[in-house]
Amino acid sequence: MAGKEDNLSEKLGRFWRVLFLTEDGRPKSSVLLYSFLLSLVFLAIHVAAYAFLVGPIQKIFVPDFERMTLKEFSEFALANKTLVFWMNVLESVLPGLAGAVVCCGISLLIKERAIPAGAYIWLVVLLVIVLIAMIPIARDAQVYGSFLFFVLMYVPVGLLLGTIFTHHRYGAYRRAKKRKALELEEAKRKEAEL
Repeated sequence: MAGKEDNLSEKLGRFWRVLFLTEDGRPKSSVLLYSFLLSLVFLAIHVAAYAFLVGPIQKIFVPDFERMTLKEFSEFALANKTLVFWMNVLESVLPGLAGAVVCCGISLLIKERAIPAGAYIWLVVLLVIVLIAMIPIARDAQVYGSFLFFVLMYVPVGLLLGTIFTHHRYGAYRRAKKRKALELEEAKRKEAEL
């Protein structure tokens, strides 16, 4: 067992070195490395938002939720479909919105605008990896279906809002930088004509 763990940690170490470091141990791209690390921070923020907000939302709609058995909740859900629908909508939207607001606030503090945009790309990559990795782990279509329901309920709102905000901000920065470079080039050309 120890041999397998050593082999796995060695392979992971090689993977991370190839991905982020040159042969002499320096980072290949600081933006790539920092965006990956920031994606882990963003992931923790989104998970914390869901952990802190889902329970209170459930208590607002179903005060006895924690004491209910699965059968009791199923009966309650069938009898109160509209209430449970709105509870699910708020459980999906509010934590995602809260996480995205915090992450986007943090992204405003980072001078290099490619890093937060890259962090959300990393989150999409990590999501795809998790979705693929769950296929053999679930081993059952019903289990994988439940997992997909969970992912589709809790992940898209925060991921989409954060991605749209950071990429819009990065795109605006790139357009302004390009416009400034063209203006500078035009000014140099006019100066050369004089």
